[in-house]
Amino acid sequence: MSEVKRFGYFWDGSFDVKDDGAFIRYEDYAELEKQRDMYLNAEASWEKAMMAAIGEDGTGSVAKAIAELKAQRDALAVENAALKDYLKECSVVQGEGNWTSDAEKSVYVPASEWNPPTPATAAYLNSLRAEGAASVGTLIRACAHEFPDSAEDIVEECAMIADNRAISLRAVRDK
Repeated sequence: MSEVKRFGYFWDGSFDVKDDGAFIRYEDYAELEKQRDMYLNAEASWEKAMMAAIGEDGTGSVAKAIAELKAQRDALAVENAALKDYLKECSVVQGEGNWTSDAEKSVYVPASEWNPPTPATAAYLNSLRAEGAASVGTLIRACAHEFPDSAEDIVEECAMIADNRAISLRAVRDK
């Protein structure tokens, strides 16, 4: 489609090209209608597909699904960390021969030596800790008015410690 030209109506009854004119040619209008209808149909198709994907209650079901996934992720990270802590206290028997006859040749080795590295879990747990530390700094500042003026420096120092801890945890996470 060529550029739509707008026309203005002048006091002498003539029409001429005018940037802010209120009139356009019929052919241009018909083409604009076709484009508008095409865009409206595409938008309606997209909305139908989205509603089919997200469920009847719209964004509410998406938000609920995201919250459930986050809760599952959090639970898995905590469980994984707990398992790693448990392995630190376990031992593995390493030895030669069978278990009964050669027990004196067996060596107990901490199971933590066989822990596989879990950088994704460590990074995620550090991000959670960083969020918590940042929240502590924010909360300390929010209730600073409840402390006497003489404690203002101490309160700010506590908030800064929390902020710095959050920064250091994020730095470890981002490596």
